[in-house]
Amino acid sequence: SRSGSALMNDPLVIGNGLYTLTVTTDGRGWSRVFSAVNRGRELDITRRSPDPVDPCGKFIFLADADMPAGAPGRIWSLCAQPVLQSGQEHAVVKRDRESLEMRSVCNGIRAEAIVRIDPRLPLELWTVRLFNSEGRSRLIELTSYRELVLNAHDAYQRHCDYNSIHIGTWFIRSLSAIIVRNRLLKGGAGGPAAGGLSPEVAFHAVRVRTADTVTLAGYEDSRAYFIGNSTLRRPQGLEKKLRDPGDEGLLYTFDPCACLRLRVNLPPGGTAELVFADGYAEG
Repeated sequence: SRSGSALMNDPLVIGNGLYTLTVTTDGRGWSRVFSAVNRGRELDITRRSPDPVDPCGKFIFLADADMPAGAPGRIWSLCAQPVLQSGQEHAVVKRDRESLEMRSVCNGIRAEAIVRIDPRLPLELWTVRLFNSEGRSRLIELTSYRELVLNAHDAYQRHCDYNSIHIGTWFIRSLSAIIVRNRLLKGGAGGPAAGGLSPEVAFHAVRVRTADTVTLAGYEDSRAYFIGNSTLRRPQGLEKKLRDPGDEGLLYTFDPCACLRLRVNLPPGGTAELVFADGYAEG
């Protein structure tokens, strides 16, 4: 096995010159983009995760909904991080300059994710496929997690809490999307010098391609609620009900994240596919 230092120093980087995704071989990932308002300034969309002992950034969790809460082996992640489930097989492979692939096998479920950066737009698409390799039906809860910062790396690193209280989130049910804006970013009408709010936003959304087997069960935009009194190794939000998709609107949680939960019904030998979209826009 590879050491933690080797994993930390061996990231896979894909991008299009405008938008960049970095993923380590143990599955920690974060995104950044060059601002369309303040030219030449690069913004981190999600928090960077340089430390495998304290992972952060963006992940996908899976849970066997038929097992009781707290049962050993009920929860795992798409890659090794952050759950580090024993017995899980996983791999992260770079395909080309704009795409990579994640694969894992755990609890009789084979999961694959093809992650692509759009050739021209500040957009990344995660095509996630789940395969049930067992001879019984399975109910899987898949929960995405994005730790949002939407600011220059040196800016939010100086005071993470100060940055967090200025981030507002909106859930839009018709789009199955969480939209994010940071009030610290300036650059509205009249340019950055005018001091107006920047029109820049980030987003995390999902589109279901197998609607007969996959439903949106909830979302969460509070990192404190999702993690609870635990860590990302075993966030308490995976054992709790998230916000109802009918609860739309603007919220300042003072500790933001973007989570979307999908309930996936897999018949024996069945498959399901869904697509997550992470990106940036000048609103």
